[in-house]
Amino acid sequence: RHAMASTPTPHSRLARAQAIGAALVAFPAADGGPPVPPAALARWKSAAARLAADSAAGAGDHTGTAAATAADPRLVIALSDVGVRLRALEGIGGGSNDAGPARPVSSSASFVRASKKFLVAPGREAEVAVALASRLPISLVGDRPPLAPPPGWSPVVTSVYVDCPGAGFPVHAARSARADGAALTRLRWYGGGGGTAWVETKTHRKPTGGAAASTPSCKDRVRVCPATAAALLDPGAPCPPGLPALAAALAAAVRGPPSLAPVLATQARRLAFEARGVRVTMDEGLVFYGGPAVDLRGWVGAGGVVPPAGRHPPLSSSFPFAVLEVKTPLRPDGTPQPPPVWLAALVGDPDIAAYAPRYSKYPSGVFARGRRLLGRPAGQSGRPGPVPALPPGRGSPAGSGRGHRLHRRLQCHARLGEWGRPAGILLDRAAGEGGWGWAG
Repeated sequence: RHAMASTPTPHSRLARAQAIGAALVAFPAADGGPPVPPAALARWKSAAARLAADSAAGAGDHTGTAAATAADPRLVIALSDVGVRLRALEGIGGGSNDAGPARPVSSSASFVRASKKFLVAPGREAEVAVALASRLPISLVGDRPPLAPPPGWSPVVTSVYVDCPGAGFPVHAARSARADGAALTRLRWYGGGGGTAWVETKTHRKPTGGAAASTPSCKDRVRVCPATAAALLDPGAPCPPGLPALAAALAAAVRGPPSLAPVLATQARRLAFEARGVRVTMDEGLVFYGGPAVDLRGWVGAGGVVPPAGRHPPLSSSFPFAVLEVKTPLRPDGTPQPPPVWLAALVGDPDIAAYAPRYSKYPSGVFARGRRLLGRPAGQSGRPGPVPALPPGRGSPAGSGRGHRLHRRLQCHARLGEWGRPAGILLDRAAGEGGWGWAG
C-alpha cells in the first residue's frame, strides 16, 4: 500500500521506490520461477510509472548542498534497479543481465566510441535523471545491496589536469581547436577521492590502422595507487619503477619536455548509466580549482580529496548547466551506432537539452583560471554578446517555437555571472553547426 501511494512527502519517493523494488524482488519469475500474473505486473508497472512522474516533476530529496533541481542519487539508483527488475520480469531488455550487483573494473582499459555533449536546460536535471534511470541500469562499481549504492559511495568525481603553462598551455590550445590527435591527460578519482587514482588520456580522432582513418574519441586509462599518483607529478622525485605505459609516459612528460604540470582541478556530481555499449553521464555542480596559490600536487598526494572551500575557494561559481554526455559504440566501418530511439528523442527535445559539440570541461576551467576560451579574452566575459541565430527549421519566424524558447532561456541564463561570454560562444558554435538535436 505504501508503494502504491501517490502523494509525495519528504523522502517518500525514496521509500516508495524501495518498497516497489522489494516487492518485485519477491517475484521469482526472473530467476526461473513461474511467470508473474499479468494483472499484478501491470499494477507494479503503473506504480513505478507514477513514482517516476512524481520524481521528475519535483525536486530531489536532497538535504545537503546539491542544487534543488537535482535528483537525489539514492532515488535515481532505486528507480534504476526497479526498472531493471521490471524488464527482467517482462523478459525484455536482457532481463537481469542489464545490471549486476557488482561491476568488475580492470586495472587498465581503452574505450573507443563516439561521444556527443549536451547542456541540460536549467530546472530539467531531475527530469533527465529520472528518464535515464527508468530506461538504463545505473553504473556503479563495487558490491552493493539492491536499491542502494555501495557502502561509502559518493557521486563526486574529481579530476586534475596537466598542461605546460610556461609554453602557453599547448594542451588547451589543441583541445580547443579540436585538432586531430589532440590528447588530454588527467588524474581522476571516482567516488569522492581518497583512494585509487586513474591516469586517463583522451585523444580526439586518434589515428588507427583499421578501416577507418581515425576514431571519433578514444580514452585510455590505467589504475595507480595514491602514492604512485603523487610521485608521477613530482618532477624532483625519481620515476616509480614498473609503471604501466600510460603512467610512464606521463611521468616522462613531467620530468622532461614538455614539462607538464598540474594546472587545474575540477569537481562535479556524476550520475552514470550504461547498457549494451551505450553510456550516458550527467555532471552537475561543476566547479574549478587552480591558480598559483593552490597546491594541486598536494591534492594528488591527498588522494584527490579537495580541501574545504574556506582554504581554497573555487575559481568561480558553479558552471550553470548540467553537462550530459552520450557515448555510443562504433560499427565495424568506424561510424557511430545511433542511440536508442527514446534517448535520441530525449536529447533532441529543444526544451530539455542543447547540443554543444565544442564544449569541454578543461577549456572552461582554463577560462575560469583567467586564460582564453576559444580565442576570447577572459576580460571580455562580462559583456553579453549578440543572441546567436537559430539553425534553420527550428521554431517559428516569430520566435514562438520551442527551440526559440530554450534558446532565449539558455542565453539569458548564460549571461548571468562570469559564464556569460563562454556559454554564449558555446551556443553560437553549436547553432552554427546545426546542433539542437542528435541529428545535428
